[in-house]
Amino acid sequence: DTLGAVLGPLLAILLLSQLNNNLRQVYLWAAIPGVLAAFFVFAAREIQKKTLTETNLDKTKIKPPLPEGLKSYWMVWGIFSLTNPSVAFLLLRAKDLGANFVTVILMYCVYNFSYALGSPYLGGLSDRIGRKKVLITGLFIFSFVYLGFALAKDSTVIWFLFFIYGLYM
Repeated sequence: DTLGAVLGPLLAILLLSQLNNNLRQVYLWAAIPGVLAAFFVFAAREIQKKTLTETNLDKTKIKPPLPEGLKSYWMVWGIFSLTNPSVAFLLLRAKDLGANFVTVILMYCVYNFSYALGSPYLGGLSDRIGRKKVLITGLFIFSFVYLGFALAKDSTVIWFLFFIYGLYM
């Protein structure tokens, strides 16, 4: 999925160059896979599953209540997730710092590439060093990246920040 987010923008750059930067035509070409995807969604049929009823529910297999700190964790992380700005704001910041349209798209590709590259390795890190350490380290990296975007004077450092932000994700 994330590699598609790298290849899609690269294909858009190629189309832009072939279509003399005509965004309208690029959007029309992009509609083709979108229509195909919608067709497959509507053509798919859901498999009927057996539903649990009071009579076939084994009450001895009901799990105990959730751990004590989990509700607090969900609340804090939920607030962070709701207030977490979109990567689109970082792309706009890169544009503000002088990056042209194609460069901004390439920066987005770097972000998605590092995300795809790091996910298989960093995804299992919490199993090795603990979830709390990974979460805290991730929040520090997040803060470093956003501070870097805020303090950046030109778009050259933004390449590095997008790469690091992809690893954070």
